[in-house]
Amino acid sequence: MKKKILALTLSLVMAVGFSACGNQSVDSQGGGRPESSGTPSDQSDAAQPSDSQESSDAQQPSEEGMTLTDWYDTEDRKTLETTINNMFANQGLTFSISVEEPDTIIYNYQYTDEFNLDGLSQEDIDTYFNSSMSSTAPTLVNDIATYKTTYGVPLTTIRMNYLNVDGSVVYSADIDENWEASAPSEDTPSSVSAYDSLQAWAESDEAALAAEATNEIIASTGLTVKFAADGNTLVYEYYASDSLGLDSQSPEELATAFEPVVDQYRSSISSLFDEFESNFGFNLDGIRFVFYSEDGSKELFSSEIPNE
Repeated sequence: MKKKILALTLSLVMAVGFSACGNQSVDSQGGGRPESSGTPSDQSDAAQPSDSQESSDAQQPSEEGMTLTDWYDTEDRKTLETTINNMFANQGLTFSISVEEPDTIIYNYQYTDEFNLDGLSQEDIDTYFNSSMSSTAPTLVNDIATYKTTYGVPLTTIRMNYLNVDGSVVYSADIDENWEASAPSEDTPSSVSAYDSLQAWAESDEAALAAEATNEIIASTGLTVKFAADGNTLVYEYYASDSLGLDSQSPEELATAFEPVVDQYRSSISSLFDEFESNFGFNLDGIRFVFYSEDGSKELFSSEIPNE
């Protein structure tokens, strides 16, 4: 059971870290940007059955030939919603899932306070959300594959709905399994970075805000994160509370739990490389994930994804 919990925790904090790091800009109206870019990946991994759920599999529909309605009726869907809502408890959003047969799962994010749309056209709103969706989409494509392999559902599309407090749709987008990133226009000017090195960014207020936003969301996981730089490699440093008991796990057990999750992010993490290049002008060499004991005295696990 611990291996599955470790894998789930890593998946959650990695995805949330991507979101906070890549989306620190604020719109010109001064409204809060929805902190949702990492959420889809949180969802798919949280949806995978845990050991505690396996005992109830006999009461659930067979995964072979399972319809989306069958999946919706499982305990996994309920656990997924609870997990995400707990993470969003202080973020001004609630999360729910619905399905549209035969092939669409819908993620509904609803603001708990009014999302101010005064002076914004739908085109303005779409542009605002599309910038975040472009970095979220690769992870959603991975999620579709995860649902299909884990549950055998005929899923082809995940729909992202953002709803105002009154239930009206603020923004909606469908991402299907064949989604491909658009090539950047040659006419698009390169970003001029406010930082002369990755180290300068890692020591900046912007990086501190990204870490703060991430830590607020993952507070219940027993992990904290901060950003560092090793040359031109971005480093996510995670510190695990002693209460998680990771010190008792062997290096082999930790690697077995973490490495498959890191591998899952190899395709979607390209969006973060793109974010750093477009926003800061840095062509990162790679991103490294390092997990430490609570006091930082012991390295528990490390893995690096190169920018290929």
